[in-house]
Amino acid sequence: MHILQGRILTPFQEFAGRVGVENGLIVAVGEDLPVGPEDRVDDFGDNYICPGFFDLHVHGGKGFEVLDGEVRALEEIAAHLVRHGVTAFLGTTMAAPYQGIRRAAEAVKAFWQSDSVFAPALIGLHLEGPCLNARQAGAQPPEYLCGADQEFYRLILEYLGVIKTVTLAPEVTGGLALAYKLKELGVYPSLGHTGASADLAREAFAGGVQRVTHLFNAMPGIHHREPGLAVEALLNEDVFVELIADGVHVAPRMVEMVWRLKGAKRVCLVSDAVRPAGLPDGEYTCRRQVMTVQDQQIRLVDGTLAGGYLTLAEAVRNLVAWGKIPLREGVEMVTATPARAVGLADSLGSLAPGRRGDLVVLDHNLQVVFTMLCGKVVFRSSDA
Repeated sequence: MHILQGRILTPFQEFAGRVGVENGLIVAVGEDLPVGPEDRVDDFGDNYICPGFFDLHVHGGKGFEVLDGEVRALEEIAAHLVRHGVTAFLGTTMAAPYQGIRRAAEAVKAFWQSDSVFAPALIGLHLEGPCLNARQAGAQPPEYLCGADQEFYRLILEYLGVIKTVTLAPEVTGGLALAYKLKELGVYPSLGHTGASADLAREAFAGGVQRVTHLFNAMPGIHHREPGLAVEALLNEDVFVELIADGVHVAPRMVEMVWRLKGAKRVCLVSDAVRPAGLPDGEYTCRRQVMTVQDQQIRLVDGTLAGGYLTLAEAVRNLVAWGKIPLREGVEMVTATPARAVGLADSLGSLAPGRRGDLVVLDHNLQVVFTMLCGKVVFRSSDA
């Protein structure tokens, strides 16, 4: 058994103790977990041992993206993420020709069948589009936006088990009906890139839609006479919301407001990372779009925010640095909550016997110094 010793954040409680991992699973957690003569022990002192992080929204990073449709791209993205504590992620596509989405899905299947140690980190695909509102396109290529047609539905049926979630605008042709069909298929719909009214949002939530993609971004803001989707999501206790907590996509005070209204159990921190994430300042081309990286912000040439640069570890550090949200709840928003949002809480997101052996160690500065994926050490810094 491989035993990690340190300050345990389950994330539902915190105590000094040990976590035992064997055959890829967590087998024991406790303050006085006994150590046998053949056990391997990593003592991290009073550093924090947390569940591995789960990012529901990752387009790419380090010069690669999911829509490359290549196993190597997925390998490079996953390798980059585990260095920052992410042991589970949804590879996210943008609006693209259906054949491009199919290539991405086939690459996921091939990656899962490979012998890569990083392959288990990729949980499946998050299709962000193409059924989005062109008026709320953000950095989405407008030429590929469309309604929910039969071809798109057939594509989803073709890759059930690979496609885990779909972001759509309920007001586009067939959008709301598609959301309901997705629920029946076990695929998780999420509302995003939308101008949906409060009434339409309530209708979608009443029909079982329970998630909103990057709240406040690519949707109308809060208005006192037209509350819209954002307010409906904040007031509905069953709805999960994604937040990009970089202080740019959403101001820190707005993040605090969302946390106060929703609580950690309904807020999923996401990176929305795109191809240039993790690269130095400069200009990069992403599928014919020029993106500029400057001061850890990624923008199109017209200034439009084009996705995230931050990692989930940075998001957690931001919450703590902004001074309102406790570390334990910040960790919950990148572990247990996203796992619940896509029905995987029984296997991911917490430190409990039977869960997958995914763990991350944070030092006193909340920097990632160690990552374990399915019981295998996939990253260890020189400080660990």
